[in-house]
This record gives sequence, C-alpha cells and structure tokens, in this order.
Amino acid sequence: MNTYTYVVEFRGGTYCSQIKAEDLYESLQGWVNEFGSKKNEIKYLGTKTINQLKAIIDANDDFPTELDGLKNIWYISLLTKSGFFRINIVKTELGD
Repeated sequence: MNTYTYVVEFRGGTYCSQIKAEDLYESLQGWVNEFGSKKNEIKYLGTKTINQLKAIIDANDDFPTELDGLKNIWYISLLTKSGFFRINIVKTELGD
C-alpha cells in the first residue's frame, strides 16, 4: 500500500488528509469518501457535491496531471456546482 497526501483548497479553506491505496486512482476514490464523511464540518460541502465529485472521478474526465519535472506529485482541479476543488496529491513514504 502507498500513502497519498492530499492538500485540497475549496471555497477559502485548505483541507489535508492522507489516504492509503494501491494506486493513484484508488486513492482518489478513498479521498472523496473520506472528504464526504466530513461534510457536516465543511461549509458549502453537501451530499450533492460529494456525488458530483464521485461522478467526475468515476468518469475519469479530469484525471490528475503529474507535475513536470517532479516525481509522485499530481494536480487536479475539479469544478462542481458548489465551486472549484484545487487538489495537490503527493505520494509519500512514511517512516515509523
């Protein structure tokens, strides 16, 4: 399993989380599920927005782009009716 660190900007807030997954796509699915579990704590984030994010990820329309010259770092911007999600993803290795 790999650990992916997510740094997400949404409507003036910055939200960080770490997801364990086999690959980048699986980590995106894990991230949206975890992010959705915090919807009561994040203003403007509701079930409809989470479902929109899941649909975008499932459709693979805006798959993250690996940043030029960098290894294991991606960026993705997702647009929902509630606003933009600007997401930086870093595949991290954690020591014990």
